[in-house]
Amino acid sequence: MPELLDNFIKDVNNKELLQVFKSIRNGAHYGAKIRFAHSLVMSLLYKRNISLTKRFISILRITKDHSIILAIYALIYKVSLITLNKYSGDHGNKATNEFISGLIGGLCVYGKISGNYYFNSGIVDQITLYCSARVGLALGKILAYKVSKYLHQKNPALNKLIIRNKIQSISWSIFASLVWATVMYIHRFYPKFLQHGLESSMTFIYDDYNWHDWKSLFGI
Repeated sequence: MPELLDNFIKDVNNKELLQVFKSIRNGAHYGAKIRFAHSLVMSLLYKRNISLTKRFISILRITKDHSIILAIYALIYKVSLITLNKYSGDHGNKATNEFISGLIGGLCVYGKISGNYYFNSGIVDQITLYCSARVGLALGKILAYKVSKYLHQKNPALNKLIIRNKIQSISWSIFASLVWATVMYIHRFYPKFLQHGLESSMTFIYDDYNWHDWKSLFGI
């Protein structure tokens, strides 16, 4: 049996099928590894009033949900990409195929298009928001790279790296300032529209002025 399996794995005709399997496996593994550790810590810190059994069951359920989300997305993305590459052939646009495959996977798993949605909505939101922040940073860096390259072509005396770093530094300062200005404004005037965890933490930090002696003031 092991020999047959090894022969199947080494067969180049099975490469695409095994790529799909490996992506599914890695997605499930990564989701479990990340979510289990995070859920365990959060449970120990903030759910002490709940029994250990219920906490452990909740951790396993959330871990399973996260693993399924990443695994199913990996499945849809890889199958879509392989299919598009196969039918577009050598004349196909690889970048377009990547974008469309990601779009299909994102719509099916993260897009919440079904009335009877099968995935954990909270985890889907967390993953999407996490990725959106990273994508925004990456796009900013790409823009800085393109601008610095263009300016260097116009004037070779200009250092591309210095220009790029300067653009990234200035744009980050503007971005960070606007984010915090906006979130404080929303917190003060439209708090119900903020994510619950964020709003709760902001209320605790900036609005908890209830004390009656030195112990309550220092939170002892």
